[in-house]
Amino acid sequence: FMARQGLHTGGTPPLGYCVQDGRLKINDAEAAIVRRIFAEYASGKTYKAIIDGLNADGIRTRGGKQFGSNKIKNRTAAVFDMIPLK
Repeated sequence: FMARQGLHTGGTPPLGYCVQDGRLKINDAEAAIVRRIFAEYASGKTYKAIIDGLNADGIRTRGGKQFGSNKIKNRTAAVFDMIPLK
């Protein structure tokens, strides 16, 4: 019912989104990170190379930690589950 009305159904929003007024909204700062991840993957970088690059550039998760394979996969699972990992 909530999802049909465009409302957030709970839990941590995917990377690149935040919840405002009960709805998912694009978080511009995080969306830039998501765009980078997918652009690098599309250019042929391996999953590990992408993660290593994010960490080397000082980009951190919402919790202030370094990215690991689960941090990216869990937050972008809807897309990454459809892409074979290199």
